[in-house]
Amino acid sequence: MKKIRFLALFMSLIIVSTLLISCNSADFKYADTESADSIYVQNSKAEIGFVTDGGYTYDEPMAEEPMEKPSVEESYNYASNTNGSVVQGRKIIYSSSFSVETKEYEKSVEKLKALVDEMGAWFENSNSYGTKENSNRYSYYTIRVPVANYNAFLSRRETIGVITSSSENNRDVTEQYTDVEARLESARLREERVLKILENADRLDDVLALERELSDIRYEIESYTGSLRKYDSQVEYATLSVNISEVAVYTPPALKVLTFSERLSKAFSSGIDDVKDNFEDFVVAMTYNFVSVIIFLIVVIVVAVVVIKKVKKTRKNKKPIEAPTDEKKEEK
Repeated sequence: MKKIRFLALFMSLIIVSTLLISCNSADFKYADTESADSIYVQNSKAEIGFVTDGGYTYDEPMAEEPMEKPSVEESYNYASNTNGSVVQGRKIIYSSSFSVETKEYEKSVEKLKALVDEMGAWFENSNSYGTKENSNRYSYYTIRVPVANYNAFLSRRETIGVITSSSENNRDVTEQYTDVEARLESARLREERVLKILENADRLDDVLALERELSDIRYEIESYTGSLRKYDSQVEYATLSVNISEVAVYTPPALKVLTFSERLSKAFSSGIDDVKDNFEDFVVAMTYNFVSVIIFLIVVIVVAVVVIKKVKKTRKNKKPIEAPTDEKKEEK
């Protein structure tokens, strides 16, 4: 009798579990469904867009330097590093590069141009390749950005498209700059001394020798001055290299290799989340199938009661088999 009851209860649980699993409880968990592409774009915080010039093109610098530029001294004193902290009294050359993927090439290029204008930057170089027909266009840009707007530009780059790679290389040239300044000052002092000697020179040979020396010194002065101007330009304006590629499908992000402890932590938290989700799904499924489950349980109980009664009745109708007594054994 106990075995029959256990069997009936076990079968009931199996059938109920099957009904619960078969119902689509996930529909009650998510309000809307989205494509993998749209989810990837949202996670990348990208509003995509792109440009198209037919064939191969090479453009000269696309814009002149802005009319108003921050002074070199201001750039030195208020330049910011990538973490946003102020680097005072240092002469740092900021440079970085990043690559962008997009499905709307023209819009992305227009967004890049708008960002360049907004930040007071300009295009130093521009190269575009491909045609609109093959949907495989890409372009390369070298952009000069005022160092005061460097961080702001980088923080807005995700509006251009999906960032697939980025790198940064910042170089502190304070010592080199100071060394060139010292050499320039020394050359100017030598120039002054030679000029004073030249004023009092009487012999032609001395005058010619002093003029040759003065010419060499002035060449050094021009060289040092040119080096300082180059440093000033590099320090005052950061250099950005931007690559924009038109794609049909975005490149999936690289998977990070987890350590053993990270895997354990992730597995534990995922297990807790799964238990929570499964419990919620079970409650939702039970609520959704409440009437069906109640009806099914009533049917199962009725069938089980009928089966149990029939089994009892059958057992009562059966006569017990009598064991042979000792007298019957002796007769035999």
